Amino acid sequence: MSILIAGFPTKCPDNCPCETYDCGTNSWAKTCGFSGGFCEMMKDESNPIEYKVNWVRVYQDPNDEKQKVGCSTPERPTKRYIEAHADKYKRKEDKAPLKKVM
Repeated sequence: MSILIAGFPTKCPDNCPCETYDCGTNSWAKTCGFSGGFCEMMKDESNPIEYKVNWVRVYQDPNDEKQKVGCSTPERPTKRYIEAHADKYKRKEDKAPLKKVM
């Protein structure tokens, strides 16, 4: 099942701010970005909805100082932590916990 929220990939409806998405409100400004029928489907307790997420893509703004681009930043040195705890991040047959990016 596909769920389309305005802007993903369609254009936000005219006059809709598309800043907040909340099916738990009666505010048009907070629900106008959802595809028609989406909130009703989510509220229908007679037919529970279950989603399985395969992957999530997160975008970071390289021009925003508050966002540190990458997975291993100076404040959160993930690579160094994984290397220090290699046994937790590899299988028996793996030589190293981190593989080279090609």
